[in-house]
Amino acid sequence: MNKRELKKYINRVCEDVAQVMLPGAVYTNVIDEDKAQSILLNITAARAQALSRINISYDKTPDAFATPKAYHDAKAIYYREAYGKLLNEFVKNVETSIDPLNKAMKK
Repeated sequence: MNKRELKKYINRVCEDVAQVMLPGAVYTNVIDEDKAQSILLNITAARAQALSRINISYDKTPDAFATPKAYHDAKAIYYREAYGKLLNEFVKNVETSIDPLNKAMKK
């Protein structure tokens, strides 16, 4: 997943929660509006945190590697690991944020 795809994924998840899950839960009286606003604020904070941390750069130069291929391979691994970690933290924050909604739906 590259930076562009990751940004789109983060935005899409937040939009789905805000436009589909929360209004439906409020409309069907699964949760009240105050809880919905709290969940929305938490989702917005998770989105802002993830997007602010997405602009990273590789700290090594091609001169540090024997071949250009070794440089590109190492750079790809670095970004894959960094974006994977960022995505896992974002998903964890979203899951924590919507946990009250999930608990209310199980009742």
